[in-house]
Amino acid sequence: MGDVVSMLNPVERVRVPRAFVLAAALAAGWLAFYATWLLLAPGGEHGLTVFADTAYLVPVAAAAALSLWAAKRVVRGMRVFWGIVAASNALWLGTEVLWSVRELGSGSVPFPWWTDAGYLASYALLLAAIPAAFRPSFRTVRLAGVLDGAIVVGALVLVWWWIVLRPLPLGADLVAVVGVAYPSFGLALLGLLAATRLLPARRGTVVLKLFGVAIAATAVADGVYTHAVVTHTYLSSNWIAIGWQAEACLLALAGLATVLGLDRRSDWARWRPAASLAPAGILTGSGVALFGVLVADVWGGGPPSPGTVAAGGSLALLMAARLGILALAGVRAQRSFDLGVRDASYLLHELRRQVASARYFGEPFALALLEPTERTELGSGASAHVARAAREVDVVAKLEDGRLCVLMPRVDAP
Repeated sequence: MGDVVSMLNPVERVRVPRAFVLAAALAAGWLAFYATWLLLAPGGEHGLTVFADTAYLVPVAAAAALSLWAAKRVVRGMRVFWGIVAASNALWLGTEVLWSVRELGSGSVPFPWWTDAGYLASYALLLAAIPAAFRPSFRTVRLAGVLDGAIVVGALVLVWWWIVLRPLPLGADLVAVVGVAYPSFGLALLGLLAATRLLPARRGTVVLKLFGVAIAATAVADGVYTHAVVTHTYLSSNWIAIGWQAEACLLALAGLATVLGLDRRSDWARWRPAASLAPAGILTGSGVALFGVLVADVWGGGPPSPGTVAAGGSLALLMAARLGILALAGVRAQRSFDLGVRDASYLLHELRRQVASARYFGEPFALALLEPTERTELGSGASAHVARAAREVDVVAKLEDGRLCVLMPRVDAP
């Protein structure tokens, strides 16, 4: 249905301000400069530490300042989101300053320390910012959509656990708890982003896209960071910092885009449908992830670990349930087609023809959308009834979210 809506309501084109283009170029240049400095290492190890504890703060400070400015300039519907992001970035900046002072003063920062509390609190705020930004809706989500989201997130959890969490020492001591907390927050952020995309949610513009990429960058960097800290191989001048620098640059660009009004388009708050993911692709990708983890576990010497068996078994059950629903949906779709009810792709094809007829020949058409209530869904009985009541030239189609759409050629507004 998203394609249908986009045809009838074209996206408003917004001219990108030159200041934003220059800022994006500056951010890319900064990341290149930072990477080059780490590669050449002028001044040796001590010079790298001083550089990392001072230059590192530049994009973080920019992100904190611009997000605070954005919180004051943003449209009303996004004030909560930017307020949370501004608080997170301010906490991040204060924690980084504390880290730099401690490392430059004593030569090292213990793990865990007060800085870890600041970092983790900053991530907790980002977790709250994601639903505040996209505001996902569960109202029209079907069981198939829930299973798709659960399978995608489950495969992500399984792979993340194998690569990042499994090598970490598990225990009740503070070092183990804080060490696992970083990648766990990263996994929660990635999972929440994926789940939000798989649900009907607010459309958003370039700002929320920049925010999502920033979250993904910090999640990956945190996973690598935790492994380096636990194995005692982390230094402030480590290449891992590029991920956090990218996060800060992206958040700064998101704040600047809001200040410049790139999120004031008339369609920014409209709802978009859930991402249309092919069930075959979801099942294939999840199956490859499950098989790969099981093979890697066995290859490591010995039978699969209990954790792998439990997680893999749960994912396999979800995949089996999705296959069953897919088979049942195929039977129902064929039955509906025999009754004269088409699918969304057929509707889109016919709608393109009607739009062309309206543009070139002035022929009007109407589009009716039948919404299911919260408690009931339009089943095959209702679909057949609408199909029988429609004219021979009308197109009755059932959309993926359970709604019925009727395309009526040569019908004007009166």
